[in-house]
Amino acid sequence: MGTNIRQAVWVLILCLCFTVVRSGKTFAGDNDLTPEQVVSGHIKSIGNPEVLADLKARAFTGNATIEFITGNIGLIRGQFEFVSEKQKQGIFYRYDALEYPGEHFAFDGKDVTVSYISPGRRSPLGDFLNRYDGIIKEGLMGGVLSVNWPLLNIDQKSAGMKYKKKKIDGRELHELEYRPKNGMGDVKVKLYFDLETFHHVKTEYKVSITHSSAISPILDGVLTNSLDTDVYYVLTEEYGDFLEVDGMTLPFSYSIHYSSEGRGGTFMARWTMDALRWSHNSPINQQFYKVQ
Repeated sequence: MGTNIRQAVWVLILCLCFTVVRSGKTFAGDNDLTPEQVVSGHIKSIGNPEVLADLKARAFTGNATIEFITGNIGLIRGQFEFVSEKQKQGIFYRYDALEYPGEHFAFDGKDVTVSYISPGRRSPLGDFLNRYDGIIKEGLMGGVLSVNWPLLNIDQKSAGMKYKKKKIDGRELHELEYRPKNGMGDVKVKLYFDLETFHHVKTEYKVSITHSSAISPILDGVLTNSLDTDVYYVLTEEYGDFLEVDGMTLPFSYSIHYSSEGRGGTFMARWTMDALRWSHNSPINQQFYKVQ
């Protein structure tokens, strides 16, 4: 009788161990998503494949603000326009301020052009995007708001991607480290997606440079005082207020946070936009795609 009890106990232990192992494997599988699975989930979160396949152009307008966090002139209100069609993109901010009239970032399918805020002088954000124009050329700027968003045609991009989960400000997200086929110089790109919906909620671009030369480097137009200078640039885009428009679920709020730091000084500012009016597959004024 004792032998039978011992055998029953061992069978029970083995069953429990098998259950734990299987549960562990299932849990690991849930966490070890591939980049392709994240991209697939993200595309499904946008809308019906037939709607996306028919998407040729998008234009939307709305309200905008800019807040200068370090120095400068505080909060300014204005309007913005965002247009895109295959291989082209234009982002236009207008502010009623002499010190900062606005921005125009444009890509005509060949060249990126960036406006000046005064004769011969770009803003720190404009200077960054002009210097690292691959961000716009790759279709990353504006995320899913642009019809050139690379994840919509990731098979044609042949980009390298690496997946992991990442907790940011207490929120767990899917993270994709994105590496364009032809590289992007010193820019490191990370894309973030909601854990459940797979909506694209954030993109982070980071640049870290150590200068060591006979010529002092320039930090956003300011000559530094040191021959050996570490300069850090961080551009972050955030997306929220996802709503349905024309058969697609898109973010109605969009913000940009840009900061640069080095011995030449520190700059921080935040741009926010709220979309009000949308148009899909309508003709777009081609002047948007080239800074005049």
